[in-house]
Amino acid sequence: MQSIIDNPRAALGAGLVLTTLLLLGWLVTAGADSLALLGFLVRLAHVLASMVWIGSVFFVNFVQLVVLQTADEPSRSFLHKAVVPRVAWWFRHASTTVVASGVLLLILAGYLLPSLVYGTSVYVPPARAILLWGGVVGGLAMWMFVHMYTSRAGHAPW
Repeated sequence: MQSIIDNPRAALGAGLVLTTLLLLGWLVTAGADSLALLGFLVRLAHVLASMVWIGSVFFVNFVQLVVLQTADEPSRSFLHKAVVPRVAWWFRHASTTVVASGVLLLILAGYLLPSLVYGTSVYVPPARAILLWGGVVGGLAMWMFVHMYTSRAGHAPW
């Protein structure tokens, strides 16, 4: 008998179903307004995609590059065909999801285009604004580098 962890897609699907059930249970018992729910879901996507992106950075730097340097030519060729395109695909799409959800979070929090959500400007303390916009610039720079360097590794993992 196969375990659910033997199939990554089944494990992901089961995790998503469980998360959805927990979220629905929370909404039924506690209730939430639509803006708070949307903010929660966008923040959840932002955090999960950030985890995948950072995990990919560690995998590439500490596992994939070391293995590629020590592998013989046939193994290296196989890795370039089978592993590198998949990692690049997840790397690219996680970075794009982080940037897109980050922009949505900036709008939902009122830091960017506050009149769309709140009708007036939102006060942001100067120290928070410096950290926030420094993170935005750093994230956009990292996103740009990811897309510049992973475009050579292939497009789709399947």
